[in-house]
Amino acid sequence: MKTLVFISGGLTRRKLAELRELVERFGRLVNFFLEQCFRYGVASRSWLHAVAYAASKRIVPDSEIHSKYRYTAMDLALAIYKSWRKAVRQGRARSKPRYEGNVIVMYCESSGRATFRLIVREKRGRLKLFVRVATAPRRYVVIPLQLGSWHEEYLRQVLRGRLRIAGARLVLRDDGRIEFHLTVRGSVRPIAPRTVMAVDVNEANVTLVVFDRSTKREIWSCIIDTRGVLRIDATYVRIQRSLQQKLYVGHDPRCLPRWKREILERRLRRWGLRRRDLLHKLSKYIVDVARTFGSEVLLEDLRYIKQRILRRGARLNRRLSLAPFRELQRMIEYKARWWGILVTYVNPRNTSSVCPRCGCRVTMTGTPRVTRCPKCRILWHRDYLACYNLARLRMGGVCVPRDTPMKLARRGTVSPNGVRAEGRACAMMASYS
Repeated sequence: MKTLVFISGGLTRRKLAELRELVERFGRLVNFFLEQCFRYGVASRSWLHAVAYAASKRIVPDSEIHSKYRYTAMDLALAIYKSWRKAVRQGRARSKPRYEGNVIVMYCESSGRATFRLIVREKRGRLKLFVRVATAPRRYVVIPLQLGSWHEEYLRQVLRGRLRIAGARLVLRDDGRIEFHLTVRGSVRPIAPRTVMAVDVNEANVTLVVFDRSTKREIWSCIIDTRGVLRIDATYVRIQRSLQQKLYVGHDPRCLPRWKREILERRLRRWGLRRRDLLHKLSKYIVDVARTFGSEVLLEDLRYIKQRILRRGARLNRRLSLAPFRELQRMIEYKARWWGILVTYVNPRNTSSVCPRCGCRVTMTGTPRVTRCPKCRILWHRDYLACYNLARLRMGGVCVPRDTPMKLARRGTVSPNGVRAEGRACAMMASYS
């Protein structure tokens, strides 16, 4: 599945007011259903429908909202409740959550019935897209959406029936614009992997090592420097602090004037866009390499990693909290599965501290990130070692030549404009291209 994000064009005040009312009513429904989940310990939609559906009509009458939004509000409330219950069992949450978002989950069935309708018009070879959103019974708002060439490519596949619409969300932004998130689903034939590619995601680099399944030997490796993401984070943290020092003078931070909030939000939005752009290009490069070699992708299971590592000083915690470990893995996973590539998660315990040949614990040397096995006398780069151990756990053992563990095939730099071409050229130099 992939999610296409469309941003609205100009909206009239009447349309914007109706959408804001819809967001407020949908939020009231979600909070009501969430309260019923806590009251009765509800764990299924049928149970929640039996105890709360009729009562929800007193919170928001049928004349004010489309009836199908009650079902999506129930689904969202159940998802929040189950997530909170799991977090409580793991000791990560205590207080009860409350929904304060500005997102509307649209109702969509496989038969085509939905609370939205896409209106596509073609003029001079270019598509124009509008979405008609149901706000109340027999009341609709038509929103014009901006289209790019990337959107048009997927939208034409939806029109031809190659892709199916799996769901949609409407997000009301603080600047008064609308984001329409359209999730599409395609049928992909899984690829039988010929090789295994281990991916080790770190704070300042990403290490890739490709192994042949039959011989269990390394056939290609690469260490990608991702310090560009760190530089973007450091720059915008500094800009954000200087802006806060200037704009907060004489005001309570919780009650800033609107024009000052817009300045801060604009900087935060640009920070997120630049960061995501870099991660998208890096993840596409990694998937291109996996497609070139016909690889199965191995990733470390880094769920809740930040809860485990954020126990240091304030400065180090701030830096580690910005590290995109799981965000990059999520991008790699959904892009790989879009092409039918198998993605497997492996337990990361001791992958950077155990020799894959003898199982002995390695020791640090005087050189940063270089370790040494006291039994085999082999020098290992820590990230390279982690990839060998990931492949060993997946394939039951790997061949470890004595002359290659510290011979890194390539060290590339991730730049906003050069990753795609460099990644394709780098992958095509391999013998499996």
